[in-house]
Formats: sequence, C-alpha cells, structure tokens
Amino acid sequence: MILEFFYTAPSCGQPDRRPSVLADVHYLYFALILLALTCLVIVAVSLGSAPIPKEHLYRLTWWSRYNLEPRIDLTTLAPDPAYSISFGTEQLQQPTWKRVLMWLCGLTGPTPQSDLPSTENNDLNFLHEKPVWRKVCNFNALLLLAFNVFLWGYFA
Repeated sequence: MILEFFYTAPSCGQPDRRPSVLADVHYLYFALILLALTCLVIVAVSLGSAPIPKEHLYRLTWWSRYNLEPRIDLTTLAPDPAYSISFGTEQLQQPTWKRVLMWLCGLTGPTPQSDLPSTENNDLNFLHEKPVWRKVCNFNALLLLAFNVFLWGYFA
C-alpha cells in the first residue's frame, strides 16, 4: 500500500507539462548529452583561441614537470594587434560579437602592460615529496575511491 503511493503518477491525472527532454530522457543519458556539449564547447574554444607560447608552459604539464627551463609567468594578456583598443572616451574598435565573447570569457577591457613577466625560481625541490607523505596521500586516495564506489553502488 505504501509502494502504490510512491508509484502513482505525480500529476494526479493532469497532463505532464514538463519538456520532453526532462520527461522522456533518462538522467544518465542527459548527463552524457551534457558531457558531449561540454566537450564540443571546449574544443571550439581551444580551436578558436591562440595557443599559449611554449615558454609559459614549462613545468605546467605532466610531460614538462622536470624541465629546467625558466618559466615566464603569464600574468598579463598581450593585446591583439588585429584590433585597436583605445583607453579614452572612444569606443572599442572590436566587433560586438567579439566584445560579448570576451566578456563571457572574463577578458573584458584592456590590461595594463606596465609590469613585466617575471621568471620563476629554478628551485625544483617542490616536485619531490617525502615517501611518508606519498604513502599517506596514496592511502587517502584509495580510501576515497573505495568510499565513492560504495556510495555509487549503494545509491545507484
């Protein structure tokens, strides 16, 4: 009798007014659709923007973590020479769509170029950790992974 209460139609005889995407698509498929859309946006933004110069990427990727080259911090954005940006009361010379896109990406307005990029200290000792802390981190990672698998199996 309690089970019948949980499995009755939530609309109580009224037509379902939810969009078909919400009513007919299973939540796991909806998650896959969101994943695909997110991947498409990431690829589109990556292909539509200029690559970061190599001197700014030293020790930021897995493959270059032990590189001894000095990294120049990317603290200020270089102005795009294709468009002229004015600091006074004049309007921006960029197209409206590009200003909106830059605003959505958090890149509004010109940035001051007064501070020069700084080079990083060549001390690479921060990459090495003591074996005790490596074991503690690995144990915690396995514990959290097992707990998450348990929660996924229990609530799925």
